[in-house]
Amino acid sequence: MDATNNRPRPGRGLLAGGALLALVGTGVALWSLPKAQHHSRGPQTVTAPQLRDAASPEALPNWFVRFKPMQIVDTGVRLTHRYKKFVTHYKVLLVAVEDRWMLAEVHESFKGDTLTGKIEDWGDNRRGEPVKDIVARLPEKYRGKMMPFQMDAHYIADSPAVVFMFSLLAVFVGLGLLAVGGLTASRQRPQWDESNMR
Repeated sequence: MDATNNRPRPGRGLLAGGALLALVGTGVALWSLPKAQHHSRGPQTVTAPQLRDAASPEALPNWFVRFKPMQIVDTGVRLTHRYKKFVTHYKVLLVAVEDRWMLAEVHESFKGDTLTGKIEDWGDNRRGEPVKDIVARLPEKYRGKMMPFQMDAHYIADSPAVVFMFSLLAVFVGLGLLAVGGLTASRQRPQWDESNMR
């Protein structure tokens, strides 16, 4: 048996790696494309009646919004986000939406009167803090008038576009690896030696 048949073949590895990278990149690109398109228009200014009439974030023309409420109340609730060695502190505000109130998370240093960010549903938990516990800390006059969604007012709008661009890069790199792997594999094919027939 020819010992060259047992040698590792880089071409096969490049083909496998390229195919995997291209597939993953394509999947992520398809997932992030709607989000990137949604936020490419920039923050859309919304009014209190528009927010008040929306039953969910999907009911709004754009989730990435700019909103200037008539009243902002500091709830006193502080949340912490830890990522490796980085620690970021946030505070939770109550913002007036006509006769109702919406929770909004901002950086602890926020002191403005206009909020810009993403309207979303926090679900049951926000940074390790049960949302129901946050609401339970509020005075009684607010608890029964909460909006069905909340606002991430420090949301980075460019993140979907960045993810989409990197996924496209992964697709192109994967296709490049496939091309190189194909060429390498074709050169590694054993050549027919006519002397073996003698």
